[in-house]
Amino acid sequence: MNKLIALIFSGLLLLPLSVFADQLVGQVLIAKGVVTANGIQPAPRTLAKGSNVFLGETVSTASESFVVLKMADNSKLSLRPKSQVTLEKFSQEAGKEEALFDLLKGGLRALSGDIGKKRPEQYRVQTSIATIGIRGTDFLVRLCLSDCDQEETGFGAMPRQSAGAADGSSPTKRKELKRLGPDNNTASRSLIECQPVTKIEEGLYVAVFEGRIWLQKDNEVIEMEAVEAVFAQQNQIICMGEIPNFIMQDNFLSEDPGKTITLFNILKNIEDEEQQICEIPEA
Repeated sequence: MNKLIALIFSGLLLLPLSVFADQLVGQVLIAKGVVTANGIQPAPRTLAKGSNVFLGETVSTASESFVVLKMADNSKLSLRPKSQVTLEKFSQEAGKEEALFDLLKGGLRALSGDIGKKRPEQYRVQTSIATIGIRGTDFLVRLCLSDCDQEETGFGAMPRQSAGAADGSSPTKRKELKRLGPDNNTASRSLIECQPVTKIEEGLYVAVFEGRIWLQKDNEVIEMEAVEAVFAQQNQIICMGEIPNFIMQDNFLSEDPGKTITLFNILKNIEDEEQQICEIPEA
């Protein structure tokens, strides 16, 4: 037994140090408020601009806090207040590129990078309700409790944007819903009506602003294009005929009265890591 232990130990000594090192997967581009990472070290650590994030960590934002992460493949993730996401998988190994983010609560917005371009089928966001995959895109995922309804109510009678093509053409009235068989191939297809938003319920809201995404819940899959939105609960997927204002007008990043910078514009415009929030244009 002692000889066996000695052989195992000597073999471990021959492994490269990188096997034992935490895998660096990204860096904080912008952080405001209280942002922490937990999972690699015994206690949570505070994140600030320039902080590294590692595979397996759960990044959390407190109330009135947010963070924008620049991942190693040049993709970007923004995490809104009171949110948590675990960096489950991230690999840039040739032929095995993969990214998987587990949204535990709150919401995130993502712009895909090199992994999404090379192997889009392996760039995914999972939640307790459904999994979202991409075709190379800019999209938002939000797990709603009563907070989303409160936000929507705050916009009063502001008109909502109709869900449909980004070029302003007629809104999509129906979407194809595929049901998968045991072999993961399409077993059946049906058309579902896109519904007007009459109230904001608890569940999962997903909107795509550029490119295409797919959402899978159990054996049902629906594909979405810009600009479209879907709502999912544990027992159903609903195509939305319009996009709620709490998604389109995400205004918690107000620097001062009358000046609002949304997560969407941060991710669209920030290219220089040295830029400050106040220098980010709104358009």
